[in-house]
Amino acid sequence: NKDEINKNTRKSIKFTIGLLVPAVIVTVLLSKHLLLIFGEEYSNNTYKLLQVLALSSIPFAINTTYITVKNVQHHIKDVLLVNLLLAVGTLSLSYLVLGYGVLMIGIAWLATQLLVSCYTSIRLLRLR
Repeated sequence: NKDEINKNTRKSIKFTIGLLVPAVIVTVLLSKHLLLIFGEEYSNNTYKLLQVLALSSIPFAINTTYITVKNVQHHIKDVLLVNLLLAVGTLSLSYLVLGYGVLMIGIAWLATQLLVSCYTSIRLLRLR
C-alpha cells in the first residue's frame, strides 16, 4: 500500500536522523579522544577520517532508505541506478585523489554520498 510505505518511510527517516545526528556530533567532537585507545600516533593520523566518515553516515542513511523503499516497491531500475551512481562516483573521485592519502578518499566517499542523497532526497519527498 502506497500510503503505508510513505508513512513508514517518514517514520524511518525521522528515527534514523534522530539517532544519527547526536551520534555524529559526539563522534566529530570526540574522535581524537576516542581513537586514543589505539595510541596517540594512530589517533593523530586518523581522527579526521573518522570525522568525515561519521558525517557521511547521514547522506548514506538517506540513500539506503531510498534503496530500501525502491526494493519494497520492486523498482529495480531505481535501485540499480542509485547503486551505480554510488559506485561510479566513489570509484571515480577516489581515483582522482588517489595520491593524496586516505583522508581524500574518505572525502570522495562523503562527496558521492552527498551528491547522490540530493537526488534520493528529492525522490523521497515526491513519495508524498
